[in-house]
Amino acid sequence: MPQAGVHGAARARPATVAMNGAVLLEAQARGATGEPRGAPVSASQGYRPDIDGLRAFAIVPVVFFHYRIAPFAGGFVGVDVFFVISGFLITSLIYREASKGRFSIVDFYERRIRRIFPALFTVLAFTAVASFAILLPDDLRTYGKSLGATALFASNFEFLREASYFDAAADLKPLLHTWSLAVEEQYYLLFPPLIMLLALRSRGLAFAVIAALTVAFLALAIWLVAVDRPLAFYLLPGRAWELFLGASLALAALPALQTGVADALGAIGLALIGWSVFRFTGVTPFPGLASIPPCGGAALLILAGSGGRSLTARLLSTPPLVFIGKISYALYLWHWPLFVFGGYYALTRPLGPLEKAGLIGVSFILATLSWRFVERPFRIRPSPIGRHALFVGGACAMAAAVALGALAVATRGAPERFSPAVRRLLAVTTEQKAGRPLTNSPPAVRPSNLTEVGHGAAPPSFLLWGDSLASVLSPAVEAAADDRGRTGYFAEHNACPPLAGVTPQDHPECGPFNDAAMRVALSPQVREVILVSRWALNAEGSGPGDARRVVLIDPAGAARSRPDNHALFEQALEGTVARLRAAGKAVILVHSTAEIGWPVPQTLAKAEILGVQPPAAPTKSQYLARQAFVFAVFDRIKARQGVTIVRPDLVLCPIVCLVETGGRPIYFDDHHLDRLGALQLVPLMRAAM
Repeated sequence: MPQAGVHGAARARPATVAMNGAVLLEAQARGATGEPRGAPVSASQGYRPDIDGLRAFAIVPVVFFHYRIAPFAGGFVGVDVFFVISGFLITSLIYREASKGRFSIVDFYERRIRRIFPALFTVLAFTAVASFAILLPDDLRTYGKSLGATALFASNFEFLREASYFDAAADLKPLLHTWSLAVEEQYYLLFPPLIMLLALRSRGLAFAVIAALTVAFLALAIWLVAVDRPLAFYLLPGRAWELFLGASLALAALPALQTGVADALGAIGLALIGWSVFRFTGVTPFPGLASIPPCGGAALLILAGSGGRSLTARLLSTPPLVFIGKISYALYLWHWPLFVFGGYYALTRPLGPLEKAGLIGVSFILATLSWRFVERPFRIRPSPIGRHALFVGGACAMAAAVALGALAVATRGAPERFSPAVRRLLAVTTEQKAGRPLTNSPPAVRPSNLTEVGHGAAPPSFLLWGDSLASVLSPAVEAAADDRGRTGYFAEHNACPPLAGVTPQDHPECGPFNDAAMRVALSPQVREVILVSRWALNAEGSGPGDARRVVLIDPAGAARSRPDNHALFEQALEGTVARLRAAGKAVILVHSTAEIGWPVPQTLAKAEILGVQPPAAPTKSQYLARQAFVFAVFDRIKARQGVTIVRPDLVLCPIVCLVETGGRPIYFDDHHLDRLGALQLVPLMRAAM
């Protein structure tokens, strides 16, 4: 989503990014209870076509956001609109039946299965066939995990677990959007018993309890966004207030609105949702406070449409919007896998406008067919599919999906599907990840706990300190140290540049980590400190092929512009070096390796499969232009502090930066060297040490 929705969450992610995704769209259909098919449940009235129209206003921005249609940068908020709608409809249904003593948990889950399972498992079957046919092994393994988790309605936990620094790109995950289905089904495991209890009391008490829960979970969501954005994004606690907001609306005893008041509330609701869609971006802290405008807008539109006479209710009730609302669940399920598969073999080329339009058109066609021939037959009353057959069939479908996902994982993505040449190109990714050192957390950053580099008999005498680029450089440092009979310490934390005094805004843990690493660096046994990082990303605030945005902060505040980031970067790096030099430590600054901008092994493998030339790697001049500010800072620090500088580009970027040697990649993603690539730098590190 990721990148705030899909993209930002993987990272914030991501986020990935966010991010991205939609929700289980609770049907307005009441076929399972004998009422007319297509009729929504409300505590006070019958079918409301404006709610189907509101679904259209939610799903279209989600689709356009996922398809990278620029004006809809905040389209991920459609997910939150769906949560409010679902909370309203489900609560209306449960409370009305429970207050009359007619509510049955078994009936409720039968309706959920009839509503959710047919279209979902149809799409899962399609993605399974397509994934086994075209996905590369690592991507198929990842898909297999998500397939099993999706079938068990736990994919939000799986995608939260995968939201790590080395996670695969969101655009490679056909089921990433199912995180929200999991969130809603988890809510429905807990919510019906609560409403059943409240239905035994007065409606006022029920409203007061649900309203209090809305406020409490909103406060929790705001706090979670501040301390752990991926957790807030993917898990129920960060989203529950949105469902409770809809539930509160269903239980509120509100007077009938005058037409003028309803018109005003509806206009404000539309404006709030529209403002969120067009003003939010992947860097908007979300959900939390930022989710109030779209959710509040949805609540106002539901309220304004209660009489059916407001301008917005009439607008939302127009046949085209109602139809899109009716197919919105199926449209949500289909659109994202089609985007993933459609762009999978485009190498580094983004899909063009016509390709996106074609995929969106196919999504609408498949959604319409799914709604007509897959969803509706299961919701006819009386249904030809009995309850027993429904539950057994649902359990079998879940078991089959879990088994198929387990097969993808157990076979390690079935690499035998591809030629030996393709398998050789892809082997580097698995080898590198398997052998990569563990990240150090601050409590572990002390000499007795740190990983040692080198095999010499002498006590450790140097410290390799940095972010993930320090990790991938460690084979070169170790080989150089072995040549000298030396050993050293290794302190690394993903996304944490060795800059004392400043911290990337999205990684507050870097402050404590760097403080602890500095204490190790200043210890008496350490004579030499090697600093390695993806320097340009932190200095410039962004990188090629990377959705992450780095904003440096110090005790005085956060950088507000690129020059601010530059100033904080240079101040922090020089301060770090000055402290080390004042303590008598030798300092080696290692420049970053080239940022290729595309995942090297996978892209080379896809080019081999297609029989085409891979995309061009960065040239020497492009590398130097990207690193120009960092080069200038290093030169100034060298003149003032007397440090040693290592330039990997002298080996790896002769005219065009190397991405392979002897038919084997030297990167395992878009900017991390693999072991073979790192060993090319042994002569440079030997000379520096």
